[in-house]
Amino acid sequence: AASYGAQTDGDGGALYMGGGPNTLTVEESTFLNCTAGGKGGAVYLSATATATIRTSRFIANDSFQAGAIAIEGNGADTAPLITIADCEFVHHEGARTLSVR
Repeated sequence: AASYGAQTDGDGGALYMGGGPNTLTVEESTFLNCTAGGKGGAVYLSATATATIRTSRFIANDSFQAGAIAIEGNGADTAPLITIADCEFVHHEGARTLSVR
């Protein structure tokens, strides 16, 4: 289990996955008061990401777009493979709690 509280001017206040193919597994973690100036107050996942987020809490995160998690597509036939299960989302700022583009 991990606890995150972080701030960035860019995307993904606590976790940023961009660039080439990446794999992420997050379990039993808390993202509390994370902020990003761009997308994904707590987590940003690019179009090439494969991620599983389970039994985690997202509390009071903030960003310009997607207070908790931003998932960015690339407009092509491929899309990120994301699983989010048994998570709690509480009191987020930003345009949405979760944004999928």
